[in-house]
This record gives sequence, C-alpha cells and structure tokens, in this order.
Amino acid sequence: MSQDSVNEMFTKAISVAVEVPIASIVKMVAAEIQRGSGVRRLQSTENKTYKVDFEILVPVHLDAATIMEKVNRIAASDSAESQVFRQQLMSMPGVLEVGEIVLTTPAYEVRETSVSPDTQTNEDGDDRSWTAIIIVIISVILGCGCLITGVILVKKSKSSDSPDSSKVCFRGVSPVEP
Repeated sequence: MSQDSVNEMFTKAISVAVEVPIASIVKMVAAEIQRGSGVRRLQSTENKTYKVDFEILVPVHLDAATIMEKVNRIAASDSAESQVFRQQLMSMPGVLEVGEIVLTTPAYEVRETSVSPDTQTNEDGDDRSWTAIIIVIISVILGCGCLITGVILVKKSKSSDSPDSSKVCFRGVSPVEP
C-alpha cells in the first residue's frame, strides 16, 4: 500500500468511528513502525504496525469533549467506536486483521487564537471577526497619519518657495563674482 492509501484508510476509519466528516480530519500522519525482520520468505501475509497521529477540526455543531471521548474509546476493544474502527479497517483491500490498538497520547483540545469566521463563532456568538475590525482601524489610523504628513510636507515646500525664505537659506554666504 502507498503512504497516501494508508493515510486515506486511517482517515476514513477514524471519521466513521467518531462520527465526524472526513473533511474535519485536517491532519493525518500514519507512519509504519519497523519491527525487525520477522517475516519469513514463504509467508504470504505481512504484519505491519502503524503509529497514527491526527487532528480533527471539530465542526461547530458538535461538542469537542464528546469527540475526544470517542477518539479515546477507539483503543478500548469493547467499545462501539473500536468495533466500527476495526470494521472500517477490515473493509479496506489488503487488510486481513487488526491487532491491538494502543492509545499512547489521549485526545486533547487545542484552542487556536485566530479562527476564521466561517469555521467557528466567537465567544459572544456573533460571526464578526475582531481581527478584521482591528486591521481596518489600524489601516484608517495609518491612512490619516500619511494624509497629515503629506499636508505638512506640502505646506513646508510651499513656504520654502517664497522669496523671504530664500534669503534665509543663503544668509552669510557671499556671492561669487566672475
């Protein structure tokens, strides 16, 4: 199996087991763990062990704590999530048996500081993005600063064109005579 096929296999199995859309699994890394040379030449099957790391972006209509519990129950052989996960893997071509599932790191929640308004609402429940509002305010302030600076520079350049200011600039300099 190719690496993409293995990642796709685990993505689908996890998606079905924890009841989230496949698109919600935003990161999937299934790495084969090498276990010595335990395969004999005449053996027609090969046992492989995988370490699977994944991230789920929980849709707003689902509860993150519930999803984390379901993910953790995949390793419990008597749970419904584990049975569904195993069945999904067994339905894939090339998979004959699913061995022991070991949970090395329990699921945990990661809160990001910047969230797109399309994917999640903020704590107040409205969909406005405060980041965009802050950027607009800063842009307006910078624009006003540039405008004021431009006006000051224009006034100074006009005042330097007056005849009195040219005398001030050349005061103390004697003209060169040919």
